[in-house]
Amino acid sequence: MVTYLYMIFSLLKKEVLSILKDPASRAVLIVPPIIQAFLFGAVATYDLRSVNYVFEDNDQSFESRELKRKIEGSGFFIPKEYNSRKEIEDALISTDILMIVSVQEDFGKK
Repeated sequence: MVTYLYMIFSLLKKEVLSILKDPASRAVLIVPPIIQAFLFGAVATYDLRSVNYVFEDNDQSFESRELKRKIEGSGFFIPKEYNSRKEIEDALISTDILMIVSVQEDFGKK
């Protein structure tokens, strides 16, 4: 077992040395990760800036309207209106909206 590990280590060492001796191979080894680090660092983010959503208010109470006002007041959530539940489901599947906030009938009492 030790002999096989030594053979693998020797092959690995030979390959690394051959890559480092050739300038073109060094560039292929070093440049792409640097470019990717800059691109992904600038582009990839988890910040939510505008989230399309549907607000279903089944309670129609002061509390549910206040909840809707606070959600929309954050500036991150954009309400969308649809005529049927099927349209809402299709929009959710196609990612036109990202979430549904559904307020139950007894929300104001609870």
